[in-house]
Amino acid sequence: MSYMRRFLQGRTIFDELSKAFRLISKSIGRDWNRLYWQLPFYPTRGQEELSKDIKHVDEKYQRGDVFQDQAMEALNKWRRFHTRAKVDDLIHGLEQIRRFDILQLIERRIIKPKHLLNMDQQEIDPRKNEIDNLNRKLNRLFDKMRSGIITSRETYVYSTIGLDPLRSSTKSACVNGTNRIRPVRSISTDLEIYANDHKNQE
Repeated sequence: MSYMRRFLQGRTIFDELSKAFRLISKSIGRDWNRLYWQLPFYPTRGQEELSKDIKHVDEKYQRGDVFQDQAMEALNKWRRFHTRAKVDDLIHGLEQIRRFDILQLIERRIIKPKHLLNMDQQEIDPRKNEIDNLNRKLNRLFDKMRSGIITSRETYVYSTIGLDPLRSSTKSACVNGTNRIRPVRSISTDLEIYANDHKNQE
């Protein structure tokens, strides 16, 4: 996975958590401490430490919308201590304390929009899998060239299982037009150029 893809994935998880925190803190009320007890921690956090966390948050906020502020503080603390925090952890915790009303909010405002976005991305680039498969096949072919397993003057055909040498009988059939299997593509010229360039670099 590229650095940019990892960065975007991490950014998406962070944004989803922030949105979930806002939804939960507005609706959970005094149940925020029950949720905190149910959330996972990695590295593991003992019961004594959890009790201190809850006591600290409870004593910190005495005015205003106390429960909302306490819930947001506790959730942010959980994200700092739990290095693998994700929305699924929150969903599991809410299930444990039976706050299905908040689960419905998360489902409607986070899960479903994310699913629709993924569908839109697939529609925008429907040939992505085909392109990725072709790139993998070409990379394997170049690896074989560098290792000397194959020579650049051989002709190869794209197939569903990889890049295979094109047999003489298949070549003749393609030339005579008797074989209707398509596509068959010779890449010997491109590979020869690549091999020569590679030798010059060495």
